[in-house]
Amino acid sequence: MDTSSPSDSCAVCGSSNVESERIYEHDCGYVAPRAAYQDDRCPKCDRVVSDASLERVSTVDCCLDCGQRFDKHHDVDAETLRERSTPDVDFPDLPSPGDKLSWLPGRFVPDSERGRQIAASILVVLVLTSGLVGAVTVTPYLQPEEFDGDSRQNADVDRTWNEYETVVMFRNDDIQPWYEKESLRKVDQVFIEEDVPVTHGVIPAVSNEADITEDQELCGYLTDLTNEHPELFEMALHGYTHEQQTDFLGASEFGDVPIETQRDWLERGERIHESCVGTAPETFVPPLNTYDSNTVAALDERGYTTVSGARWATNEQYNESAVAFEEGGLTHVSMFEDASMVRWDTDDHDDHEYYDLEELEAEFDRAYENNVPYVHMLHYFTFTEEEHYDLLREFIQYMKSKDDVAFMTVGEFGSGLENGEIEATDDGWRVLEPEDGQGETGRSSDSDSTGPFSEIFGRILS
Repeated sequence: MDTSSPSDSCAVCGSSNVESERIYEHDCGYVAPRAAYQDDRCPKCDRVVSDASLERVSTVDCCLDCGQRFDKHHDVDAETLRERSTPDVDFPDLPSPGDKLSWLPGRFVPDSERGRQIAASILVVLVLTSGLVGAVTVTPYLQPEEFDGDSRQNADVDRTWNEYETVVMFRNDDIQPWYEKESLRKVDQVFIEEDVPVTHGVIPAVSNEADITEDQELCGYLTDLTNEHPELFEMALHGYTHEQQTDFLGASEFGDVPIETQRDWLERGERIHESCVGTAPETFVPPLNTYDSNTVAALDERGYTTVSGARWATNEQYNESAVAFEEGGLTHVSMFEDASMVRWDTDDHDDHEYYDLEELEAEFDRAYENNVPYVHMLHYFTFTEEEHYDLLREFIQYMKSKDDVAFMTVGEFGSGLENGEIEATDDGWRVLEPEDGQGETGRSSDSDSTGPFSEIFGRILS
Protein backbone atom coordinates (compact mmCIF):
# COMPACT_ATOMS: atom_id res chain seq x y z
CA MET A 1 0.00 0.00 0.00
CA ASP A 2 1.33 3.43 -0.88
CA THR A 3 1.79 5.92 1.93
CA SER A 4 2.32 9.13 -0.01
CA SER A 5 0.09 12.10 0.69
CA PRO A 6 -3.03 10.47 2.15
CA SER A 7 -6.02 12.55 3.20
CA ASP A 8 -5.90 13.94 6.72
CA SER A 9 -8.74 11.78 8.00
CA CYS A 10 -11.26 9.13 7.00
CA ALA A 11 -14.33 10.52 5.25
CA VAL A 12 -16.57 8.17 7.22
CA CYS A 13 -15.24 7.50 10.74
CA GLY A 14 -12.87 10.45 11.09
CA SER A 15 -9.82 8.33 11.92
CA SER A 16 -6.43 9.71 10.98
CA ASN A 17 -5.13 6.18 10.36
CA VAL A 18 -5.38 6.57 6.58
CA GLU A 19 -3.09 5.40 3.80
CA SER A 20 -3.16 5.97 0.06
CA GLU A 21 -3.74 3.05 -2.27
CA ARG A 22 -3.12 3.08 -5.99
CA ILE A 23 -5.55 1.36 -8.35
CA TYR A 24 -4.14 -0.33 -11.45
CA GLU A 25 -5.66 -1.73 -14.63
CA HIS A 26 -4.05 -4.79 -16.20
CA ASP A 27 -4.01 -5.02 -19.98
CA CYS A 28 -6.71 -7.73 -19.77
CA GLY A 29 -9.12 -5.19 -18.21
CA TYR A 30 -8.79 -6.27 -14.56
CA VAL A 31 -8.90 -3.26 -12.19
CA ALA A 32 -7.75 -3.54 -8.57
CA PRO A 33 -5.25 -2.27 -5.99
CA ARG A 34 -1.64 -3.36 -6.57
CA ALA A 35 -1.82 -5.78 -3.65
CA ALA A 36 -4.45 -7.82 -5.51
CA TYR A 37 -1.84 -8.91 -8.05
CA GLN A 38 -0.33 -11.47 -5.71
CA ASP A 39 2.89 -13.19 -6.79
CA ASP A 40 2.87 -10.72 -9.71
CA ARG A 41 0.01 -12.58 -11.38
CA CYS A 42 -3.32 -11.20 -12.55
CA PRO A 43 -6.28 -12.82 -10.72
CA LYS A 44 -8.41 -12.51 -13.86
CA CYS A 45 -6.23 -13.83 -16.70
CA ASP A 46 -3.55 -15.55 -14.56
CA ARG A 47 -0.75 -14.01 -16.62
CA VAL A 48 2.40 -12.62 -15.08
CA VAL A 49 2.09 -8.85 -14.68
CA SER A 50 4.78 -6.30 -15.33
CA ASP A 51 5.05 -2.54 -15.02
CA ALA A 52 4.39 -2.30 -18.75
CA SER A 53 1.14 -4.27 -18.48
CA LEU A 54 -0.22 -2.24 -15.54
CA GLU A 55 -1.65 1.23 -15.91
CA ARG A 56 -2.36 3.37 -12.89
CA VAL A 57 -5.94 4.63 -13.18
CA SER A 58 -6.66 6.13 -9.78
CA THR A 59 -5.47 6.72 -6.23
CA VAL A 60 -7.84 6.24 -3.32
CA ASP A 61 -7.48 6.54 0.44
CA CYS A 62 -8.09 3.53 2.66
CA CYS A 63 -8.96 3.80 6.36
CA LEU A 64 -7.06 1.16 8.33
CA ASP A 65 -9.60 1.38 11.17
CA CYS A 66 -13.00 1.02 9.46
CA GLY A 67 -11.76 -0.36 6.12
CA GLN A 68 -13.59 2.28 4.06
CA ARG A 69 -12.05 3.36 0.76
CA PHE A 70 -12.81 6.81 -0.64
CA ASP A 71 -11.52 9.16 -3.27
CA LYS A 72 -8.20 10.76 -2.49
CA HIS A 73 -8.44 14.32 -1.18
CA HIS A 74 -12.19 13.84 -0.73
CA ASP A 75 -14.32 16.92 -0.34
CA VAL A 76 -17.51 15.19 0.78
CA ASP A 77 -18.11 15.24 4.52
CA ALA A 78 -18.98 12.12 6.48
CA GLU A 79 -22.52 13.27 7.23
CA THR A 80 -23.18 13.67 3.52
CA LEU A 81 -21.84 10.18 2.83
CA ARG A 82 -24.08 8.63 5.49
CA GLU A 83 -27.18 10.73 4.99
CA ARG A 84 -27.11 11.53 1.30
CA SER A 85 -30.80 10.73 0.81
CA THR A 86 -32.17 12.46 3.92
CA PRO A 87 -34.35 15.46 2.97
CA ASP A 88 -34.12 18.83 4.63
CA VAL A 89 -37.38 19.97 6.18
CA ASP A 90 -38.01 23.55 7.29
CA PHE A 91 -40.23 23.90 10.33
CA PRO A 92 -42.23 27.11 10.79
CA ASP A 93 -41.23 29.54 13.56
CA LEU A 94 -43.23 28.92 16.72
CA PRO A 95 -45.02 31.75 18.56
CA SER A 96 -43.29 32.73 21.80
CA PRO A 97 -45.22 33.37 25.05
CA GLY A 98 -44.46 37.08 24.76
CA ASP A 99 -46.12 37.37 21.36
CA LYS A 100 -49.56 37.49 23.01
CA LEU A 101 -51.00 36.25 19.73
CA SER A 102 -50.42 39.69 18.19
CA TRP A 103 -49.99 38.07 14.81
CA LEU A 104 -53.66 36.89 14.84
CA PRO A 105 -56.56 39.12 13.79
CA GLY A 106 -58.12 40.73 16.88
CA ARG A 107 -61.45 38.98 16.46
CA PHE A 108 -59.74 35.57 17.00
CA VAL A 109 -57.88 36.53 20.20
CA PRO A 110 -59.68 35.49 23.46
CA ASP A 111 -60.36 38.24 25.99
CA SER A 112 -59.05 36.42 29.08
CA GLU A 113 -55.39 35.64 29.81
CA ARG A 114 -56.32 31.97 30.42
CA GLY A 115 -58.09 31.79 27.09
CA ARG A 116 -55.12 33.31 25.29
CA GLN A 117 -52.80 30.71 26.89
CA ILE A 118 -55.02 27.83 25.77
CA ALA A 119 -55.29 29.26 22.25
CA ALA A 120 -51.51 29.68 22.01
CA SER A 121 -50.96 26.07 23.18
CA ILE A 122 -53.40 24.73 20.56
CA LEU A 123 -51.69 26.73 17.81
CA VAL A 124 -48.24 25.45 18.82
CA VAL A 125 -49.48 21.85 18.62
CA LEU A 126 -51.01 22.51 15.21
CA VAL A 127 -47.80 24.11 13.88
CA LEU A 128 -45.64 21.23 15.13
CA THR A 129 -48.05 18.67 13.68
CA SER A 130 -48.03 20.36 10.28
CA GLY A 131 -44.22 20.39 10.29
CA LEU A 132 -43.99 16.70 11.10
CA VAL A 133 -46.58 15.81 8.49
CA GLY A 134 -44.60 17.84 5.99
CA ALA A 135 -41.45 15.92 6.86
CA VAL A 136 -43.23 12.60 6.37
CA THR A 137 -44.97 13.75 3.21
CA VAL A 138 -41.93 15.17 1.47
CA THR A 139 -39.72 12.08 1.86
CA PRO A 140 -41.31 9.82 -0.80
CA TYR A 141 -41.08 12.56 -3.40
CA LEU A 142 -37.33 12.82 -2.90
CA GLN A 143 -36.72 9.09 -3.23
CA PRO A 144 -36.05 7.36 -6.58
CA GLU A 145 -39.28 6.60 -8.38
CA GLU A 146 -40.33 2.98 -8.14
CA PHE A 147 -41.33 1.28 -11.37
CA ASP A 148 -44.03 -1.08 -10.15
CA GLY A 149 -47.75 -1.53 -10.34
CA ASP A 150 -48.31 1.81 -8.62
CA SER A 151 -45.97 3.81 -10.84
CA ARG A 152 -46.94 7.11 -12.35
CA GLN A 153 -47.41 5.44 -15.72
CA ASN A 154 -50.55 3.81 -14.32
CA ALA A 155 -51.95 7.06 -12.96
CA ASP A 156 -55.34 8.28 -14.09
CA VAL A 157 -54.15 9.77 -17.38
CA ASP A 158 -55.35 9.33 -20.91
CA ARG A 159 -53.14 6.95 -22.85
CA THR A 160 -53.07 5.82 -26.42
CA TRP A 161 -51.27 3.29 -28.62
CA ASN A 162 -48.42 4.78 -30.66
CA GLU A 163 -46.85 2.95 -33.59
CA TYR A 164 -43.06 2.61 -34.09
CA GLU A 165 -40.77 1.02 -36.64
CA THR A 166 -38.29 -0.14 -34.00
CA VAL A 167 -37.30 0.31 -30.37
CA VAL A 168 -33.78 1.46 -29.42
CA MET A 169 -32.08 0.58 -26.12
CA PHE A 170 -28.57 1.59 -25.01
CA ARG A 171 -26.66 -0.53 -22.50
CA ASN A 172 -23.62 1.00 -20.79
CA ASP A 173 -21.73 -1.89 -19.15
CA ASP A 174 -19.03 -2.25 -16.48
CA ILE A 175 -19.84 0.62 -14.09
CA GLN A 176 -17.22 0.11 -11.36
CA PRO A 177 -15.47 2.00 -8.55
CA TRP A 178 -12.59 4.46 -9.04
CA TYR A 179 -12.46 3.98 -12.78
CA GLU A 180 -12.73 6.70 -15.42
CA LYS A 181 -15.57 8.50 -13.66
CA GLU A 182 -15.12 11.63 -15.74
CA SER A 183 -15.73 9.55 -18.88
CA LEU A 184 -18.88 8.13 -17.29
CA ARG A 185 -20.18 11.62 -16.51
CA LYS A 186 -19.51 12.85 -20.02
CA VAL A 187 -21.22 9.86 -21.61
CA ASP A 188 -24.21 10.35 -19.30
CA GLN A 189 -24.33 14.02 -20.23
CA VAL A 190 -24.78 13.09 -23.89
CA PHE A 191 -27.83 11.00 -23.00
CA ILE A 192 -29.22 13.77 -20.78
CA GLU A 193 -28.80 16.44 -23.46
CA GLU A 194 -30.27 14.19 -26.15
CA ASP A 195 -33.09 13.09 -23.81
CA VAL A 196 -32.44 9.41 -24.57
CA PRO A 197 -32.63 6.64 -21.92
CA VAL A 198 -29.78 4.26 -21.09
CA THR A 199 -29.36 1.17 -18.91
CA HIS A 200 -26.22 1.16 -16.74
CA GLY A 201 -24.74 -2.27 -15.99
CA VAL A 202 -23.38 -1.89 -12.43
CA ILE A 203 -20.77 -4.36 -11.11
CA PRO A 204 -21.42 -4.79 -7.36
CA ALA A 205 -18.08 -6.35 -6.28
CA VAL A 206 -15.61 -5.96 -9.13
CA SER A 207 -13.05 -8.78 -9.21
CA ASN A 208 -14.12 -9.65 -5.66
CA GLU A 209 -11.68 -7.00 -4.46
CA ALA A 210 -13.88 -4.00 -3.74
CA ASP A 211 -17.60 -3.44 -3.29
CA ILE A 212 -18.86 -0.54 -5.35
CA THR A 213 -20.18 0.99 -2.12
CA GLU A 214 -16.58 1.72 -1.13
CA ASP A 215 -16.56 4.42 -3.79
CA GLN A 216 -19.00 6.75 -2.04
CA GLU A 217 -18.57 9.47 -4.63
CA LEU A 218 -19.63 7.11 -7.43
CA CYS A 219 -22.62 5.76 -5.48
CA GLY A 220 -23.71 9.30 -4.66
CA TYR A 221 -23.43 10.25 -8.31
CA LEU A 222 -25.47 7.24 -9.47
CA THR A 223 -28.12 7.91 -6.83
CA ASP A 224 -28.37 11.56 -7.81
CA LEU A 225 -28.57 10.52 -11.45
CA THR A 226 -31.62 8.32 -10.91
CA ASN A 227 -33.24 10.87 -8.60
CA GLU A 228 -32.83 13.75 -11.03
CA HIS A 229 -33.46 11.80 -14.26
CA PRO A 230 -35.57 8.74 -13.35
CA GLU A 231 -36.99 8.59 -16.87
CA LEU A 232 -33.52 8.33 -18.45
CA PHE A 233 -31.38 6.03 -16.29
CA GLU A 234 -31.89 2.42 -15.25
CA MET A 235 -29.40 0.71 -12.93
CA ALA A 236 -29.12 -2.99 -13.82
CA LEU A 237 -27.13 -5.66 -11.98
CA HIS A 238 -24.08 -6.58 -14.06
CA GLY A 239 -23.10 -9.93 -12.56
CA TYR A 240 -21.40 -10.18 -9.17
CA THR A 241 -17.61 -9.85 -9.56
CA HIS A 242 -17.45 -9.79 -13.38
CA GLU A 243 -14.85 -12.56 -13.39
CA GLN A 244 -14.80 -15.57 -15.69
CA GLN A 245 -15.71 -18.64 -13.65
CA THR A 246 -16.36 -21.24 -16.36
CA ASP A 247 -15.85 -21.91 -20.06
CA PHE A 248 -19.60 -21.97 -20.71
CA LEU A 249 -20.18 -20.70 -24.28
CA GLY A 250 -16.52 -19.70 -24.34
CA ALA A 251 -16.44 -17.70 -21.12
CA SER A 252 -18.98 -16.99 -18.38
CA GLU A 253 -19.34 -15.84 -14.80
CA PHE A 254 -22.73 -17.51 -14.24
CA GLY A 255 -23.11 -20.20 -16.91
CA ASP A 256 -22.51 -23.78 -15.67
CA VAL A 257 -22.29 -22.58 -12.06
CA PRO A 258 -24.53 -24.47 -9.57
CA ILE A 259 -27.83 -22.72 -9.03
CA GLU A 260 -27.24 -22.44 -5.27
CA THR A 261 -24.07 -20.45 -5.94
CA GLN A 262 -25.84 -18.28 -8.51
CA ARG A 263 -28.59 -17.52 -6.00
CA ASP A 264 -25.99 -16.53 -3.43
CA TRP A 265 -24.15 -14.25 -5.87
CA LEU A 266 -27.40 -12.59 -6.90
CA GLU A 267 -28.45 -11.99 -3.30
CA ARG A 268 -25.05 -10.55 -2.39
CA GLY A 269 -24.92 -8.43 -5.53
CA GLU A 270 -28.42 -7.06 -5.02
CA ARG A 271 -27.64 -6.07 -1.45
CA ILE A 272 -24.55 -4.13 -2.52
CA HIS A 273 -26.35 -2.66 -5.56
CA GLU A 274 -29.28 -1.37 -3.52
CA SER A 275 -26.96 0.04 -0.87
CA CYS A 276 -25.15 1.98 -3.59
CA VAL A 277 -27.91 3.30 -5.84
CA GLY A 278 -30.94 3.09 -3.53
CA THR A 279 -33.10 0.84 -5.72
CA ALA A 280 -33.32 -2.90 -6.32
CA PRO A 281 -32.43 -4.07 -9.85
CA GLU A 282 -35.06 -5.54 -12.14
CA THR A 283 -32.76 -6.15 -15.11
CA PHE A 284 -29.76 -8.49 -15.15
CA VAL A 285 -26.85 -8.02 -17.56
CA PRO A 286 -24.58 -11.09 -17.41
CA PRO A 287 -20.85 -10.46 -17.71
CA LEU A 288 -19.40 -11.78 -20.97
CA ASN A 289 -23.02 -11.78 -22.25
CA THR A 290 -23.54 -15.45 -21.30
CA TYR A 291 -25.89 -17.20 -18.88
CA ASP A 292 -27.68 -20.55 -18.56
CA SER A 293 -31.12 -21.89 -17.58
CA ASN A 294 -30.12 -21.91 -13.90
CA THR A 295 -29.38 -18.19 -14.15
CA VAL A 296 -32.85 -17.62 -15.57
CA ALA A 297 -34.49 -19.73 -12.86
CA ALA A 298 -32.63 -17.89 -10.10
CA LEU A 299 -33.50 -14.51 -11.62
CA ASP A 300 -37.16 -15.46 -11.94
CA GLU A 301 -37.24 -16.55 -8.29
CA ARG A 302 -35.86 -13.17 -7.25
CA GLY A 303 -38.40 -11.15 -9.20
CA TYR A 304 -36.38 -9.96 -12.18
CA THR A 305 -38.29 -9.14 -15.36
CA THR A 306 -35.51 -8.90 -17.96
CA VAL A 307 -32.13 -10.43 -18.80
CA SER A 308 -29.91 -8.90 -21.49
CA GLY A 309 -27.00 -10.81 -23.01
CA ALA A 310 -25.85 -11.34 -26.58
CA ARG A 311 -27.87 -12.66 -29.50
CA TRP A 312 -25.22 -15.20 -30.52
CA ALA A 313 -25.28 -16.65 -26.99
CA THR A 314 -29.07 -17.00 -26.74
CA ASN A 315 -29.07 -18.50 -30.23
CA GLU A 316 -26.68 -21.21 -29.07
CA GLN A 317 -28.22 -21.71 -25.63
CA TYR A 318 -31.92 -21.58 -26.59
CA ASN A 319 -31.76 -22.14 -30.34
CA GLU A 320 -33.51 -18.78 -30.56
CA SER A 321 -32.48 -16.33 -33.25
CA ALA A 322 -34.80 -13.51 -32.18
CA VAL A 323 -33.41 -10.44 -30.42
CA ALA A 324 -36.23 -10.65 -27.84
CA PHE A 325 -38.18 -13.65 -26.61
CA GLU A 326 -39.80 -15.04 -23.47
CA GLU A 327 -38.37 -18.05 -21.66
CA GLY A 328 -38.40 -19.22 -18.04
CA GLY A 329 -40.54 -16.36 -16.77
CA LEU A 330 -38.19 -13.64 -18.09
CA THR A 331 -38.00 -11.49 -21.16
CA HIS A 332 -34.66 -12.01 -22.90
CA VAL A 333 -33.51 -8.85 -24.71
CA SER A 334 -30.24 -9.43 -26.54
CA MET A 335 -27.61 -7.10 -27.92
CA PHE A 336 -28.18 -6.67 -31.65
CA GLU A 337 -25.45 -8.40 -33.70
CA ASP A 338 -22.24 -6.35 -33.31
CA ALA A 339 -24.02 -3.24 -32.03
CA SER A 340 -21.16 -1.56 -30.20
CA MET A 341 -19.15 1.63 -30.52
CA VAL A 342 -15.85 -0.28 -30.60
CA ARG A 343 -14.65 -3.38 -32.40
CA TRP A 344 -14.44 -6.38 -30.07
CA ASP A 345 -13.43 -8.79 -32.83
CA THR A 346 -9.82 -7.57 -32.80
CA ASP A 347 -6.99 -9.29 -30.93
CA ASP A 348 -6.16 -6.14 -28.97
CA HIS A 349 -9.25 -5.16 -26.96
CA ASP A 350 -7.31 -2.38 -25.27
CA ASP A 351 -6.84 -0.61 -28.58
CA HIS A 352 -10.54 0.38 -28.56
CA GLU A 353 -10.81 0.85 -32.29
CA TYR A 354 -14.08 2.65 -33.01
CA TYR A 355 -16.51 2.03 -35.82
CA ASP A 356 -17.07 5.10 -37.97
CA LEU A 357 -20.45 6.80 -38.19
CA GLU A 358 -21.36 5.22 -41.51
CA GLU A 359 -20.78 1.72 -40.11
CA LEU A 360 -22.87 2.47 -37.04
CA GLU A 361 -25.68 3.87 -39.15
CA ALA A 362 -25.64 0.83 -41.44
CA GLU A 363 -25.90 -1.53 -38.47
CA PHE A 364 -28.86 0.40 -37.05
CA ASP A 365 -30.54 0.57 -40.47
CA ARG A 366 -30.59 -3.23 -40.62
CA ALA A 367 -32.62 -3.34 -37.42
CA TYR A 368 -34.82 -0.42 -38.45
CA GLU A 369 -35.67 -1.84 -41.87
CA ASN A 370 -36.55 -5.24 -40.38
CA ASN A 371 -38.49 -3.80 -37.38
CA VAL A 372 -36.15 -5.58 -34.95
CA PRO A 373 -35.41 -4.17 -31.45
CA TYR A 374 -31.97 -2.57 -31.37
CA VAL A 375 -29.84 -2.98 -28.22
CA HIS A 376 -26.52 -1.11 -28.49
CA MET A 377 -23.69 -1.86 -26.05
CA LEU A 378 -21.33 0.81 -24.69
CA HIS A 379 -18.35 0.77 -22.35
CA TYR A 380 -17.90 4.29 -21.00
CA PHE A 381 -14.18 3.87 -20.29
CA THR A 382 -13.45 3.39 -24.01
CA PHE A 383 -14.41 7.05 -24.55
CA THR A 384 -10.93 8.53 -24.41
CA GLU A 385 -11.20 11.36 -26.96
CA GLU A 386 -13.70 14.17 -27.48
CA GLU A 387 -14.44 12.75 -30.91
CA HIS A 388 -15.85 9.62 -29.25
CA TYR A 389 -18.52 11.63 -27.41
CA ASP A 390 -19.25 13.52 -30.62
CA LEU A 391 -19.63 10.22 -32.45
CA LEU A 392 -22.14 8.94 -29.88
CA ARG A 393 -24.13 12.16 -30.13
CA GLU A 394 -24.15 12.08 -33.95
CA PHE A 395 -25.23 8.44 -33.91
CA ILE A 396 -28.12 9.18 -31.54
CA GLN A 397 -29.18 12.13 -33.67
CA TYR A 398 -29.15 9.94 -36.77
CA MET A 399 -31.50 7.47 -35.08
CA LYS A 400 -33.74 10.31 -33.91
CA SER A 401 -33.92 11.60 -37.48
CA LYS A 402 -35.66 8.40 -38.56
CA ASP A 403 -39.44 8.24 -38.51
CA ASP A 404 -41.12 6.43 -35.63
CA VAL A 405 -38.24 5.29 -33.41
CA ALA A 406 -38.92 4.69 -29.70
CA PHE A 407 -36.14 4.95 -27.10
CA MET A 408 -36.34 2.99 -23.83
CA THR A 409 -34.24 1.36 -21.17
CA VAL A 410 -33.79 -2.40 -21.41
CA GLY A 411 -35.95 -2.86 -18.33
CA GLU A 412 -38.78 -0.74 -19.71
CA PHE A 413 -38.87 -2.77 -22.89
CA GLY A 414 -38.83 -6.11 -21.08
CA SER A 415 -41.47 -5.08 -18.56
CA GLY A 416 -43.62 -3.46 -21.23
CA LEU A 417 -43.69 -6.71 -23.19
CA GLU A 418 -44.47 -8.67 -20.05
CA ASN A 419 -47.41 -6.52 -18.97
CA GLY A 420 -48.86 -5.98 -22.44
CA GLU A 421 -48.08 -2.28 -22.83
CA ILE A 422 -45.66 -2.98 -25.68
CA GLU A 423 -46.81 -5.24 -28.48
CA ALA A 424 -45.41 -6.48 -31.76
CA THR A 425 -47.32 -5.71 -34.95
CA ASP A 426 -46.98 -6.89 -38.54
CA ASP A 427 -44.78 -3.93 -39.40
CA GLY A 428 -43.20 -2.80 -36.15
CA TRP A 429 -44.28 -2.08 -32.59
CA ARG A 430 -47.00 -0.31 -30.71
CA VAL A 431 -46.53 1.22 -27.28
CA LEU A 432 -49.18 2.36 -24.80
CA GLU A 433 -48.18 5.90 -23.82
CA PRO A 434 -49.69 9.11 -22.43
CA GLU A 435 -51.54 10.95 -25.17
CA ASP A 436 -49.03 13.79 -25.27
CA GLY A 437 -46.33 11.25 -26.14
CA GLN A 438 -44.21 12.24 -23.15
CA GLY A 439 -43.15 9.89 -20.38
CA GLU A 440 -42.34 6.22 -20.26
CA THR A 441 -44.19 3.06 -21.06
CA GLY A 442 -46.29 1.42 -18.36
CA ARG A 443 -45.23 -1.54 -16.19
CA SER A 444 -48.41 -2.82 -14.60
CA SER A 445 -47.50 -5.79 -12.38
CA ASP A 446 -51.04 -7.17 -12.29
CA SER A 447 -51.31 -7.78 -16.03
CA ASP A 448 -50.74 -11.30 -17.33
CA SER A 449 -50.54 -10.32 -20.97
CA THR A 450 -47.23 -11.02 -22.71
CA GLY A 451 -48.09 -9.79 -26.18
CA PRO A 452 -47.73 -11.72 -29.45
CA PHE A 453 -44.10 -12.81 -29.15
CA SER A 454 -44.17 -15.64 -31.66
CA GLU A 455 -44.70 -13.78 -34.94
CA ILE A 456 -42.46 -10.73 -34.84
CA PHE A 457 -39.78 -12.21 -32.57
CA GLY A 458 -39.35 -15.09 -34.97
CA ARG A 459 -38.08 -12.79 -37.72
CA ILE A 460 -34.55 -13.56 -38.84
CA LEU A 461 -32.43 -10.90 -40.45
CA SER A 462 -31.21 -11.72 -43.91
